[in-house]
Amino acid sequence: NELLDLRIANHVSTWDELIIQNDKFNKEQLDADKKLTDERIANGNRVLEAAKITSDAIFSILNGNASRQATRDEKILEERKDAGLITEQEYEKGVEAIQRKAFERKKRMDIAQVVIDTALAVAKIQLNAAVAASNPVTILFAGVSISQVGLAIAAGVAQIAVIAAQQFGNGGMIEEFANGGLVQGKSHAQGGEKFAVGGRVVE
Repeated sequence: NELLDLRIANHVSTWDELIIQNDKFNKEQLDADKKLTDERIANGNRVLEAAKITSDAIFSILNGNASRQATRDEKILEERKDAGLITEQEYEKGVEAIQRKAFERKKRMDIAQVVIDTALAVAKIQLNAAVAASNPVTILFAGVSISQVGLAIAAGVAQIAVIAAQQFGNGGMIEEFANGGLVQGKSHAQGGEKFAVGGRVVE
């Protein structure tokens, strides 16, 4: 009986050791999988972030160039008016045309930037979801990530609607805010009207 008890005890000890080793292996494997998932997400996010930075820089340069071109065109008109080549009325019409063109151009560029930003946001969500779905540790989070795609698209559509609602009227840009407010007054050529938008005084 003592020999039998000893053999049973040895088998139990060996079995316990196997369970411990198996649990240790599983934990190490799960940790390795999680680390790999985190690295894949981080690498993907770095690529998307670099794309966003590049996109923002390009739009910033384009907007800056357009603004400087409009300023140069207005300066040329002013010089022609001062030289008596055009009348005050022709000057004002010319300035308004320049401002309208610049406004519509910026509006198109702002919408394009929102489209790109929304696409990048959706790509980031899909990346996280795809990586999560490929790992048993994080597969449950894949569905949560995918559900955010609709929210990102809705936010982008809302931004585009706000930009599209902006109008250009006599006296400069009129923004159709939610409360129905608008700015009216003298044209830029006549000195403009100063008002504050988001804490910044503009004309």
